[in-house]
Amino acid sequence: MNNFELAVKLKDMVAGKAAEIYTYINWEDGFALSEIRGYPDKIKSMDGFFKINPNELTVAEAETLGFNKWDEGSDLLLIPLWLLPFLVDEFMAGSISNDEHGIIKTSEIDNDQRFGCLATGVYLEH
Repeated sequence: MNNFELAVKLKDMVAGKAAEIYTYINWEDGFALSEIRGYPDKIKSMDGFFKINPNELTVAEAETLGFNKWDEGSDLLLIPLWLLPFLVDEFMAGSISNDEHGIIKTSEIDNDQRFGCLATGVYLEH
């Protein structure tokens, strides 16, 4: 399984868990909260899990996963919020606040998002 295949699987799993939370209205709020908050760690403990390196995706794969261009004049593809818990510890990235890019630590990424994406993104080859 490669980065893209695992990421597609992760996206489906996260969406499925979110669907359970809003569909199973008989679940107590505390239980539902613990289910969703603990889900990334549960996924990470599964056999075959590895952290996703967004630099290894193609532009088409990134767009399929929900990465979005910062603006029309930029090649910066912003990372979708749902992927943040599953990223490698360090990777090459850029930010909407400047044109520079370099190695970024996932633990230092601001999780503030707009329209489902972080202010951090990647520059991928076309």
